[in-house]
Amino acid sequence: MILIMRNTTDRILKLIQNKAAANKIKVGVFADINNTPDNRILLNENTNFPIASAFKIALLMDIENRIHNGQVTASDKLKMREYHKVPGSALSNFHEGSEFSIDFLLTKIFSRSDNGATDILGDYLGWESIIKSLPQISPLLIPYIMPTKLMMIVECNLWSEFRNKPVKEQIQLWNNADLELKMEIILKNYHKLKHLSPEEIQTASDNYDSQLTIISRKLLVQNIGWQGTPANWGELISKIANDDFLDPPRMKFIKNYLKLGGKGLLWNSINTPEIIECGRKGGSHEGIRCDFGYAKFRNEKTVSLVIMTREQTSVEDRLDEMENFIKDISRLILNHYELCE
Repeated sequence: MILIMRNTTDRILKLIQNKAAANKIKVGVFADINNTPDNRILLNENTNFPIASAFKIALLMDIENRIHNGQVTASDKLKMREYHKVPGSALSNFHEGSEFSIDFLLTKIFSRSDNGATDILGDYLGWESIIKSLPQISPLLIPYIMPTKLMMIVECNLWSEFRNKPVKEQIQLWNNADLELKMEIILKNYHKLKHLSPEEIQTASDNYDSQLTIISRKLLVQNIGWQGTPANWGELISKIANDDFLDPPRMKFIKNYLKLGGKGLLWNSINTPEIIECGRKGGSHEGIRCDFGYAKFRNEKTVSLVIMTREQTSVEDRLDEMENFIKDISRLILNHYELCE
């Protein structure tokens, strides 16, 4: 049976590779059923990919850990500041000083990936503390992560350390910096960002956009931002999906928010009443798209799936095309596992 499944898996990998090549998309995949290594589908699993908003799973885990340790409660209320108003946030219509519970903010983050809610939580908990605590929460998470606002710092031309250099040189300097220097740069520039009005941020961002080609912008997004490998995040999602990570009440807390993401790209590609529970979180930016999630079937199968994509050759935004690519390969993988005995 393992040999038959292995042959089928090899065929699926070949189909994914051919489709990725045809679409000029780099893809990383981690998929398994019931957290069993022998049945995994892996492709570029140890390659770093940008993960955009999918990093918010790590933020959720950090908050859960603090709640478990009695440092905060889900009902604690946090104040919004003017600089938390970011484009697309549902909180931008509220006035400065408005208070929101941690539960409310997490609900916004996982139901609509709200960046304003993310930044309120990140500020309250402390980005530096979050970054340092994550490796202790899970050795499966790589420590190379940064706050959401980093790209805004770049966009608003506050990147004084590297901004006068060509984009490729900026990226090289950033990648060569150690974590301590990166934190110093982030926090110093983030402090500047706090003192800009939303109008100043928008103007600076518009000016920055006009200075860069789409390809240069994609290079920045894909190299200076949240990073991860399919193996790191796939292992974590698999453990969450199969309740192998924390005690059941703690797992329930995490899953309740992940389930707010709905079926998303991964699960709306397969219409079956056999899926009784699913949770996911996606992420997207210019030239990148990813989706992390799990699905439980009535027959007690639990499929975990992490798909990461990246492209940087086009002068156009191909987000729709990349979303369709993820739907196609997730359908392939889910059908494969659903049919396995």
